[in-house]
Amino acid sequence: MNEEQLRELLQTADDAAPPPSVAAGLTARIRHRARGRKRMRAAGSAAVLVLLAVAATVLVAHGGPKSKAPLTGKDDLKGREMPIDIPALKAQYARLESEARQHELTAAAMLRLEARSQREEQAAAATERAREILAGPDLLDELAARRNRTARILVDRGDVLLRQPGGAPAAAESYKDVVDLFPDTPEAAVARDRLGRIKA
Repeated sequence: MNEEQLRELLQTADDAAPPPSVAAGLTARIRHRARGRKRMRAAGSAAVLVLLAVAATVLVAHGGPKSKAPLTGKDDLKGREMPIDIPALKAQYARLESEARQHELTAAAMLRLEARSQREEQAAAATERAREILAGPDLLDELAARRNRTARILVDRGDVLLRQPGGAPAAAESYKDVVDLFPDTPEAAVARDRLGRIKA
């Protein structure tokens, strides 16, 4: 079998073979990865260009790579370049930092004083409120008076119901509430008397 026949036989086998199975989404992943690599190459090229431009600017500003000239700043008054005094800048920075720290400590002290003043005001207000409560009528007496008033209202309600036609059952309920809820009040004795009359 010569080379030409062998090539034809391989071509026939390739044509008869089924196409290879491809995982779902494989082509999309390959395209996505290729685009990502292309973007990375473009970003890397841009970064290199930016760095080269910055380096060139610095070299031109300082007279070339072999220049020994110190860093300078613009003298606005005379329009010429003046050397920057690094020790003076450091001293100024230290002074500003010390002043900032002093201001911070002062603000913290003022906040503490304000908080303490607020606590003292709250304590004074609570003390005054306690004095007002203690100076007022006795709480137990006030409670007893309120109980008596409530019991009196229920007795009066029962009396009104009792005078109405067919109101005796509702009046009895009102009197029973007085006896159950306020048994130690003077109105409880009145309610018991009214209940006795209704039952009689």
